[in-house]
Amino acid sequence: MVTRKPLQNRLKRAFTLTELLVVIAIIAVLAAILFPVMATVREQARQSSTMSNLYSAYVGARLYYEDEGHFPNALFGYAEVADATVNPPFRPMTVGDVTSGALPVPMDQLHGAFRTHADSSNTSVFRGYLFHEQVKDLNVFLNQVNPAVSKTSVTVAYYPINSPLGAGGTIDGNGVLHGGQLVKWVAPPAPGTPPLPCPVTTDSELPNSTYDGLAKLYYTMDSVDIGPMLTPDGKIVKDEAGLVAYELHYSPDWSKQVGLTCDGPRVTQLKYKNPPQDKTILTYVTHHSAYSRQGTVIAILLNGTARKISSAQAFEQLPLGYH
Repeated sequence: MVTRKPLQNRLKRAFTLTELLVVIAIIAVLAAILFPVMATVREQARQSSTMSNLYSAYVGARLYYEDEGHFPNALFGYAEVADATVNPPFRPMTVGDVTSGALPVPMDQLHGAFRTHADSSNTSVFRGYLFHEQVKDLNVFLNQVNPAVSKTSVTVAYYPINSPLGAGGTIDGNGVLHGGQLVKWVAPPAPGTPPLPCPVTTDSELPNSTYDGLAKLYYTMDSVDIGPMLTPDGKIVKDEAGLVAYELHYSPDWSKQVGLTCDGPRVTQLKYKNPPQDKTILTYVTHHSAYSRQGTVIAILLNGTARKISSAQAFEQLPLGYH
């Protein structure tokens, strides 16, 4: 015979409302403690991945230097568009191509090879970037926190405002860029032009003279050549149209000038034979500060060392004044 306990005894074994609320409160406190910790751990893992990718890009750039005797003009390369009138049948994309509705070559199909000086007798094919040659893995050029996910999305880019070619640009109190200088194609001076004290150097991969003065286009997923411009407190800078202002982060020549007498102390440029390896920046990534709000910019030096620096330090010192 089974003896059943009185109902009141069975009820004593249940949680009271007060006890239930205490348990819920404890869980909420633990969640409040653990979630930020887990988010920080995930972000640290993403930053470690970025540092690994930057080192792979550094190794690729070093291999390129050993092969060619100079660093590439871009690490991943510029946005391309198909064009049957040239051989190979693709060329760097222009803003005019975008407005006419032409579709970029998808990022993972970038050729990095096109005919240079197509309007002259020079029919050589330029192959000047790391993808496919020194670096096979597309992921090296990407970033886990970059919200851009379209392989055909392209953008213009600005020179950093504290670089020689970006001087004059300003960021107002609302984080809007004014007077920013777009990264453009540069042709050699016309024949017979009087020499300048600091002559402007040309882009060695200039497709033809019609590109002179046109804005270069980059893939927005490319996180090693460009990245969001930041305010000193790590917030994203917008252009006057309200769009993210992308900033050039890799260039072998930040001054477009020849000779130390013109550049003064700015010897931390890849165009020089022996720049100081512990102070010369190869490139840097701003996406973590922009989108993870961690206030961290990751830079890789010419000696292969990756450094995490604050957005304030990055704003003040990059790309030429790192110390």
